[in-house]
Amino acid sequence: MRAGFCASLVVSTLALAFVPGGPASSAHPCLAEPPHGPAVPAPIVLSSTCGMFWLSTDGHVLRLPRRWLAHHGSGTGRRFGAHLRLRTTRDGRIHLFLPRRMLWRSAGLYRNSVSAVAFGPRLFAFSSYGRGVFLTDLRSPEHRVVSARNAYLLDFTRAGRLLAVSGRTVILVSRRGDIVGRDTFSPSRGLSFDSTSDTLYFVTPANVLATLRSTKVRRVASVAGIAGSFGLAQPDLLTWGTEHAITVTTRRAEIVASAKWDPELGSADLGVRASSDGMLFAFRVTSAKPRRRNAGAGNAGAGVFVLRRDEHDAREVYRQRYVQVGCGVGGNLSWHGHNLLYDSGQGHAVILQPDTAARVSLLQLEERLPKRASSETIGTAWASDYAR
Repeated sequence: MRAGFCASLVVSTLALAFVPGGPASSAHPCLAEPPHGPAVPAPIVLSSTCGMFWLSTDGHVLRLPRRWLAHHGSGTGRRFGAHLRLRTTRDGRIHLFLPRRMLWRSAGLYRNSVSAVAFGPRLFAFSSYGRGVFLTDLRSPEHRVVSARNAYLLDFTRAGRLLAVSGRTVILVSRRGDIVGRDTFSPSRGLSFDSTSDTLYFVTPANVLATLRSTKVRRVASVAGIAGSFGLAQPDLLTWGTEHAITVTTRRAEIVASAKWDPELGSADLGVRASSDGMLFAFRVTSAKPRRRNAGAGNAGAGVFVLRRDEHDAREVYRQRYVQVGCGVGGNLSWHGHNLLYDSGQGHAVILQPDTAARVSLLQLEERLPKRASSETIGTAWASDYAR
């Protein structure tokens, strides 16, 4: 009787292993059904090692098709040459391919030296460390147009002029490879190219905001009273920042909002994110430092702040314990209307509504979402951030 009982037990155990939803299913976490999530103000896309998932406004979670991102992502992100594929051979020769044939290959070898590439209207440029910047019309071999070893690329204008930088100098190169403009800027203040308006913004050594459009440089206004380096923000704004202060201005350097804080609170580390209507500005301040091996987390924290247009005092809308691992900066802030999605970069995302002080945590959903490792960090983004 005992032998028969044991045989029955073995058969029962084997049968259970093949029942859908039985213990064998737990060995394949990617096959688990997505959990139900919280109601959200707009759809959200989550990503894990098991794939991508769509969170609807009613909290329903759907598994997205395997190639969904290929059809909804931004692709190469290029304005020009998006149909071209770039490959570099082991010996350093650059190849550009059309879908079914090779279009162009470099005459020279640039093994382990290509630092940047740029695609223009029927043009291609790249910078090679120690050798300079090279340009081709894709019908001829590349030729060097900037010889400075520390030169790097910014972008092409719609007219095919190449913007390059060497030290403190912005260099404008024609389609033929002739240098048609040079302007000095302040590296500590930064420079940014707005491809939508085909305009380069920079700050001169005399602390004057200037623009370069076509081949014409225009001095806009003095920014001597505005601290920090700047970046572009929509709609038609500039954000200026130091570790302990931010300022938002128009593209004419008129101040529309600003904030300062005690250095003991920490430093801004994610830049400034403007809402699409230009009325709200979000940033993070953290006191976290890179954690050394075997060192404790300490009491470091991070706070998300929102600054309103025409105001000069930001309000903290969210606070968390935060530990910076290594030298990288984790986290992201993004707006959908006046709803702010904050992804801490450490496995917890939350939606903040500064107008009502409401918040929606995605922590439980992230913890239960199908993934290959329980310690895995889930990526989150507004569905509207993906191309349609």
